[in-house]
Amino acid sequence: MQSEFVLLAAFVLLVACGDDPSTKADAGPPDVSTDSGADTRDVGDTGTTSTTSALLTLNLHCLSQEGTPFDSVAARLAHVGEVAVESGVEVMLLQEVCQTDTIDTVAMLTSSLESASGATWSSVFADAHLANEGTSDEAREGLAIFVRGSLTSEERYTYLAQEGLQRVLLAATVSTASLGAFRVATLHLDHRDDDVRRAQAEESAVLGFIAEPITVLAGDLNAQPGEPAHDALRGFGYLDESASLRRDRIDHVFVHRQASLESVGATFLFSGASPRVSDHPGVMVRVRSIERSPGAVTLVTARVDVGFGRRLAIRGEAPPLSWDRGLPMINRGADEWVFATTEIRTDFAFKTVVNDESFQTGPNEMGTAGAPTEVTPLF
Repeated sequence: MQSEFVLLAAFVLLVACGDDPSTKADAGPPDVSTDSGADTRDVGDTGTTSTTSALLTLNLHCLSQEGTPFDSVAARLAHVGEVAVESGVEVMLLQEVCQTDTIDTVAMLTSSLESASGATWSSVFADAHLANEGTSDEAREGLAIFVRGSLTSEERYTYLAQEGLQRVLLAATVSTASLGAFRVATLHLDHRDDDVRRAQAEESAVLGFIAEPITVLAGDLNAQPGEPAHDALRGFGYLDESASLRRDRIDHVFVHRQASLESVGATFLFSGASPRVSDHPGVMVRVRSIERSPGAVTLVTARVDVGFGRRLAIRGEAPPLSWDRGLPMINRGADEWVFATTEIRTDFAFKTVVNDESFQTGPNEMGTAGAPTEVTPLF
């Protein structure tokens, strides 16, 4: 009888403590261990504020109510807004935000957030592709950023690496009363091809430091911790601030190690006992401002026209570069390709490579760590 009681108690404890990760069907078994990678921040912090705020990433699952207790999109979004405000969320980075001629998801969620908070919220939406084509749920699917405050300098970037559904990144500079101004991006990476998914993550990271730094990257990577897309972002100095949560998740919040933000904890929203609003949980990271000197950026610009439909990559000797596989350069004009990172620590040799196959001719180029280098390669 005593052994039966112990087994029953263990079962009750397991049910009470478990979070529902609501990840893709091919996700691995639950694991509550933390990320053991050697993520580090730059030193030189001179102080923090005591006020905390929260960042939330959430895949809204388009217009579907499946698996939720809500009978309409409006009711579901009303709940999202109420819980987000109650939880102290000031920046929301969303995926699978769907719009039709009669359903304005952005307007509905804005109304919910403003009603719950009594404050003004700003937002931007970027169309990615047509979802559920030919069904009653057909809609324009994209990404959105919401902020309790102001939002400027929006940018929609279409990845060079694509497979199937078109994937984009949406970035903007947000400003909140408690955290000040910083640049964020929401992303939803390819769901079918691991190599494309990794390349899209790398493009996101390179784009992050070409101009105004993107210090927060968040969204549905369709990749778990330790998989190539996840590791690619970490290799560019982005720390997974949701690393304390279950390792079978595919939704993540990354904050760059040089960001003027400090994480003070992470949790799931809309999972477990809380009503679900999607087939994904929300991942919320609580942060506060921290004074930090910006680090140096290594910038390589290649002045060359490689032809329509072709891409330029870079290989080299200083991590995250390698001679074995190229990292993407971002196309900023007909004859301008750019690579940027904060992670190169020493001067380095490199070459540019068309489609990561054809190396530029001649000797290696030399780059300077923490400074701009411009080359005009020949092929």
